[in-house]
Amino acid sequence: MKLDNCGQRDKLPTLGFVFKGMPENGKDQSFELKLTPEEYVMEFEDEGRIDCVIGIGSDPDDGWTLGQVFLKSYYAVFDRDTESIGID
Repeated sequence: MKLDNCGQRDKLPTLGFVFKGMPENGKDQSFELKLTPEEYVMEFEDEGRIDCVIGIGSDPDDGWTLGQVFLKSYYAVFDRDTESIGID
């Protein structure tokens, strides 16, 4: 999604995403990660002018694409041996 101008970023909300974590003591765990507009709105220069886009997208078949905005805001560890991801 593209914003009409980067000044609209100030009117956007902080987003919270709830993730299901690994079970602990027989109970499913969940945690929330929050992103502010400064974290999820990507600013770049295009033909000499500053432009902004929202760096989160949805796909009706596959869910959400969070990618870069999460990777720059949180520390992530990818463990191939246990096929798990840790986010801090």
